[in-house]
Amino acid sequence: MWRNVKAAVESGENLRLPVGTFPVASAALTPDTFGQSIVGAGRQRTILQASDAGDMFDISNYRIRLADLTLDGNNVGTRGVLLSDGARFELERAEVSNFTGWGLTSDVAASGNNNLVTMRH
Repeated sequence: MWRNVKAAVESGENLRLPVGTFPVASAALTPDTFGQSIVGAGRQRTILQASDAGDMFDISNYRIRLADLTLDGNNVGTRGVLLSDGARFELERAEVSNFTGWGLTSDVAASGNNNLVTMRH
C-alpha cells in the first residue's frame, strides 16, 4: 500500500502511514503542499529508512508536520531533514537517527529566509 513513500509524500495529501519499515531511496522526499502532515503509527513502529546516501526530506518554503514515526538513516543517509527558504517544520513524538551527517539541518544562507522548527515530545 505505502511501498512507494516518495510518490505518497509528493502527492501533497495528508498521510497516515501504518506500522512497518519503508525504504526511501536516492532523491530526497520533497513535499510541495503547505500544511501537509505525515503521521505514522508510533515512534519505532513506523520507520522511514534510508537505502542510500542523500537527504531524506528536503523542505523548502512549506509547512510540514511529521509525527509518530522514525527517520532512520541506516548509517548511509546523509541528512534526515534539510530546511530552506522559510520552511516551517513540526516534529512530534518522532525520532531522527543514524544519519552520517546532521539529522536536521537549516540552510538559511540559501535564501536569507529564516526557518522555523517546532519539536514536541
